[in-house]
Amino acid sequence: MGSHILEPSLRDLSNTDRTVLAAMAAMDGPSKVSDLRATLGVDAQYMGVYRHRLLDAGVIYPVKHGVVDIALPYLREYLRDHVVTDATTDNARRRQAFPAPPSLPPQGEIT
Repeated sequence: MGSHILEPSLRDLSNTDRTVLAAMAAMDGPSKVSDLRATLGVDAQYMGVYRHRLLDAGVIYPVKHGVVDIALPYLREYLRDHVVTDATTDNARRRQAFPAPPSLPPQGEIT
C-alpha cells in the first residue's frame, strides 16, 4: 500500500508540506495547529499557508477549529515507519528528505 498508494500521494507535495505531515505523524491522533507551530517553530501565517496547501491536496482535514488530522488511511503509520523514524535517527537524511521550514524574514524585510 505504501509504494502504490501513499508514496504517489506524497510525491506532489513540497518538502515543507511533508515536514508538516511528518510533525503530524509524530503526534498521536489529531494535531492542534498551535502544537504544530511550536514544533516547527513557525508563526501562524506561515503555518496557515501549509495547512491550506495540505487541505487542498486532500492529505489532511479539519477536525474542529484549530485542529487537523491526516486524511489518508495508514499514512500516519507509514510516515512513522519510514519517514519520522529515519528523520530522528539520521540527521543528514532528515535534512535531505524533510528540511526544516525556512525562517521568515523580519517583518518589513523583503528577500
